[in-house]
Amino acid sequence: AEKQYITIAPGDVLASAGQPIKDDTLELLTLEHQTYLEQLGLPRRIAHSFAVLGMFVALAVLCGAYVWHYERKLLDDWRRLGITLTLVVVTVGLSVMAAADTVRAELVPLVVMGMTLSIAFQREMALLFSAAAALIIVVATGQGLSQFMILNATVVSAILLMGSVRNRRKLIYVGMGVGVAAMLTT
Repeated sequence: AEKQYITIAPGDVLASAGQPIKDDTLELLTLEHQTYLEQLGLPRRIAHSFAVLGMFVALAVLCGAYVWHYERKLLDDWRRLGITLTLVVVTVGLSVMAAADTVRAELVPLVVMGMTLSIAFQREMALLFSAAAALIIVVATGQGLSQFMILNATVVSAILLMGSVRNRRKLIYVGMGVGVAAMLTT
């Protein structure tokens, strides 16, 4: 297919407020944003990269401080620490890859990670690590606060509903509760 070019004058409205955004309008807005980012000078790009890096470092420090104060035994067991950190990294990677889909498939690895951490550790650690992973996923995929709220509300509901798992039926109830939470938040 041939490329089509559209001329848009400064001040032209790309999307009207209060109206649903159609696929072609969303594509146009995405292209406009990409063009804006490409036109930024090198100093602004570097500043933006350092801001994102700073946020990730702050998240790592926050998670590390929690582990240092409340899960010190995790630091004594390097194997378990490595497995936990690998779980977080793999979860973020899988969620970012799945985020291109429209069915919110990025929720699956995140919820599984949250549930696994809540079984293996305290709920607080599962909540903290899941929130950090959700924030990284949202930043990596270029999504906004609303997507972060959806991811976070869903994984928080899974962690809080977990309690003690005594049978498979409990997992089914948790899964249904997570589905309802994701639907209501969305």
